[in-house]
Amino acid sequence: MHPGERTPPLYVDESGTPGRPGLLFVHGGGVAGWMWEHQRAHFSADHHVLVPDLPGHGRSAEQAYTSNRAAAEALAELIAQRTDGGRASVVGFSIGAQVTIELVSRFPHLVNSAVIVSALARPVRVGPLLPGLMAVTAPLARNRLFARAQARALRLPDERFEDYFRDSRAMSRPTLAAIGRENFSFRIPEEWDVQHVPSLIMAGDREPKALLDSVRELHRRAADSELYVAPGLGHGIPLQTPDDFNARVRTWLDRGRRVA
Repeated sequence: MHPGERTPPLYVDESGTPGRPGLLFVHGGGVAGWMWEHQRAHFSADHHVLVPDLPGHGRSAEQAYTSNRAAAEALAELIAQRTDGGRASVVGFSIGAQVTIELVSRFPHLVNSAVIVSALARPVRVGPLLPGLMAVTAPLARNRLFARAQARALRLPDERFEDYFRDSRAMSRPTLAAIGRENFSFRIPEEWDVQHVPSLIMAGDREPKALLDSVRELHRRAADSELYVAPGLGHGIPLQTPDDFNARVRTWLDRGRRVA
């Protein structure tokens, strides 16, 4: 962008019926809003569904990803402007779950209930190694074989691989560096401990120990939360078992919905 140019708005896929309860889905790093296709189809009948592409991703790739905090601010503005009553329930995965934690912590008045899936919430000590890691992973993000391996780990459907590979190649080095820095350094905000947004916290039991420790701490420190650890699943619950995931989210939304 040139000096004086305005930052382009986030791309947002909008479905369902305006005026129905707002429901916002926040994708993980390296993918885009398309990862929520099963959820969008399931919930659009009785919700106003908003699925943004985060900065630096998908159709918002022109914006660099700068921080989880900035992403949460953009989503807070989206909720305030685009939902009935300026409130929504929020579902976030991976780095999108970290953004959701920031959103719930800083803007609890905008969030009816939350579902936080596979959030790393304890700093990982990569420190001075991070620039080297980014130098290695940036070219790998553009390598088809590496992308295939990553897609298999997430259990992406075959028909979505080209979307995944396209979006991986489109991510800029500044965005990749910011995502790595934010993901590995993320800490639970102090405000998390005092907010009262009903929050369902999820992870797969095959995820790394640091992540499992993170979700347990999130649950312990939240005023109103439940923890579900899915047996036999790794990083990618919404993609690996979409029907079961949708059912759990729906049950939680029905339980946690507030009257504005």
